[in-house]
Amino acid sequence: MLKAEIKQENLQQIIDSLFLVDEVMINISEDGFTTRAIDEAAVAKVELTVNSSAFEKYEATSRTLGVSLESLQKVVNKSEKGDMIHLKLVEEEKTLKVRISEHEYYLTLIDPRTMEQPGSLPDLEGSLQVSLAADNFQKGVRAAKTFSDKMTFRTNSENKLILESSGDDNKTRTTFSEEHFIESNLGTADSAFGLGYLDGIQQALNDTSSIRLAMGVDRPAHMEFDIAGGAGRVQYFIAPRVRNN
Repeated sequence: MLKAEIKQENLQQIIDSLFLVDEVMINISEDGFTTRAIDEAAVAKVELTVNSSAFEKYEATSRTLGVSLESLQKVVNKSEKGDMIHLKLVEEEKTLKVRISEHEYYLTLIDPRTMEQPGSLPDLEGSLQVSLAADNFQKGVRAAKTFSDKMTFRTNSENKLILESSGDDNKTRTTFSEEHFIESNLGTADSAFGLGYLDGIQQALNDTSSIRLAMGVDRPAHMEFDIAGGAGRVQYFIAPRVRNN
């Protein structure tokens, strides 16, 4: 059983945070729901936990659902910020009914037995661990997209974190010093990551105050932040780009 009401902006941020995949297996319970997914290239994983407090109303019993995020996004596109979105599981039809105002949409569920879910993500760890304001991270990623498809995070001897990218003839650099950090353990870092992943993360950061980063030298990055007004948390684990010597 699932009957819930959620603000459009909260549901949109949930969908945005799962940008790695088009379909997702959701484990619902009376306390909320969780999901984990890995992208097709097996480069990045995401783990999402959403508490029932993210919803205006929420009633559920434990079960697993397979949901097409692509179809759900098409429905949410018909709504506006501030709209209330009503969700109801129609057991006998194996569909998710989504109601926005007077409009009802019926989304066919995916058999979760045909889907796989990766294991839990490791704890946040790395020689570099910092918390940044979300808008600073967003600006750094958007600048890096100008000339390249990858971005490097590195630290220097002046205790600064540098986000940089370079193309054939041009490059960008965004520098953060101690006054930019909400929290910091500024160890050594020098790792490059695909901007396709980082851009998806920065887009999911809308309406979020800060992001926590952990990484090292040519090591995976672990990034996490709160969503839905603090009622949910999303974590990413991204493999680094292999660099030519």
